[in-house]
Amino acid sequence: MPSFSKILCDTDAKKQMAVQSDFVGHLPESRGGETVSFPVVDVNLGTTWQFGYYVRREGHPKPVFQGGWHDYRRHRDLKAGDKITFSADGGNYSIQAERKIRLMGQDIWTSAFEPEQAAGGNYSIQAERKIRLMGQDIWTSAFEPGQAAG
Repeated sequence: MPSFSKILCDTDAKKQMAVQSDFVGHLPESRGGETVSFPVVDVNLGTTWQFGYYVRREGHPKPVFQGGWHDYRRHRDLKAGDKITFSADGGNYSIQAERKIRLMGQDIWTSAFEPEQAAGGNYSIQAERKIRLMGQDIWTSAFEPGQAAG
């Protein structure tokens, strides 16, 4: 499944988000010079947003998300330094937002932030451990803190 990840800069977080030029081929067709709208599912919240993307008709294409991107970033309170991963699966599009937090001296990326927590409030983290069971790797949160990591 084609995807790209991006650490948001100030322009992405406050205005429009630049899209990697090599990803445009996975978006709905555009003749350039017009905004094309399409649905995008937030995999964190399960909500659907109408994003618009725009490509210049002449010169460097400079593809950007605009339109519904503004509403989405405001709802999620996305800021410069947050990370998004945008994926295309045929005609289905999804986005995942993550924020880097410091936990026990380590920087970790978490998608477990709610819009009302995004401004720096309390975070809820669920620890999981990968175990191998019957030849399959699975993630579980059902482990005791003293258990061996292997």
